[in-house]
Amino acid sequence: MPLLLSLADGPGDQLFWTDCIHGAVAIGNPSTGKFKAIAGGLNRPVAALMSSDGSKLFVAEYAGGQITAISLADGAKTVLTKDLEGPLALTIIDGTLYVAEAKPGRISKVDPASGKKEVFVSSMVGKPVAIAGDGQGNLLVLDGAGQKIIRINPKTLALDLVAKDVPVGYSPIGSYPSVEFPSPMAVSAEGDIYVTTANRGLIELKKVK
Repeated sequence: MPLLLSLADGPGDQLFWTDCIHGAVAIGNPSTGKFKAIAGGLNRPVAALMSSDGSKLFVAEYAGGQITAISLADGAKTVLTKDLEGPLALTIIDGTLYVAEAKPGRISKVDPASGKKEVFVSSMVGKPVAIAGDGQGNLLVLDGAGQKIIRINPKTLALDLVAKDVPVGYSPIGSYPSVEFPSPMAVSAEGDIYVTTANRGLIELKKVK
């Protein structure tokens, strides 16, 4: 059975999802139930994100410690950047790709064209298990260990607390080396935040001014 850990918007009415168990990524239309694999041979893919121009898919390979770019034209795979530590989640803000690295508790930013990366914030975001743009140029970070959502201004690095006591069920699984899993978080066009929790189902956090 597949282990589906993430969904990502695709072209038209289609969605991408990662299969962590079989090391694959698929695309499908939920209204028709039709789907197909677009790439395999990935090392624990846990998150996917379509590029801004819709030409490729960025995939976070947790065990491989890298982001792989997959061409949507022919399925060709190219390593965009490597030497990451437990990449769990991806988002793009103003043309920059942000990567949550759960193991060291940091977020790196990557140039989607060159693959050049640098640490964006470290030690201030706990265990980042989900990230997303808030629609206003800021980065939202779900800290699974601290059970809170933080907003970061990429230009000034100013941090503020959006929500606390968020009932997410973060915990590493297995003995050394342990494995971490992403926690879904999505932001609507209006700026409302949706988080899948451990025991309260899907909760909605209304936009904070």
